[in-house]
Amino acid sequence: SIADIGLEEDVPGLLSDVDRRDHGLQSAEVRRHRRKDGTIIDVEIVCNDLDFQGVEAVFVAAHDITERERYKQMLQESENKYRVLFEDSPDAYWLMDETGFLDCNLAAMEMFGFSDRAEFKNPADISPPYQADGTPSSIAADQKIAAAIRTGKESFEWLHWRKNGEVFPAEIGLATLRL
Repeated sequence: SIADIGLEEDVPGLLSDVDRRDHGLQSAEVRRHRRKDGTIIDVEIVCNDLDFQGVEAVFVAAHDITERERYKQMLQESENKYRVLFEDSPDAYWLMDETGFLDCNLAAMEMFGFSDRAEFKNPADISPPYQADGTPSSIAADQKIAAAIRTGKESFEWLHWRKNGEVFPAEIGLATLRL
């Protein structure tokens, strides 16, 4: 029975849901159930009214989603760790793809004098037209990015400019993230 598989604190809600008997296909609800051995599992439940040989009944389908919930929790924890490392770092970090910037941390915004992440659009926004050796920044950037893609990482010194036009040197480390 529901009382046998449901957790004591969840049984009143489960019984209420069964008594309510909403008609038609129901959206799945996540509940906790107890296995025969006593372990607690997460289940996704869908209930539907059913006429079973002239008897009004409720069809209850339960699917064990314990692993899915565990992976969701692990993913959330990983995301939280990433956010702390990324956001709270005193070093400037940004993520880019072939179209430009995807994200940056607060240190990057402060370094370049931006007040909004949306101001980071592409590398040309933070580089003067030429680097210290006279190479156009666009050509040098393409070379450095190609090297990072080829080897997995690339380190170099680069001239940047702040929003106010001030040029400054910075040590850059590019790393390729393959998903």
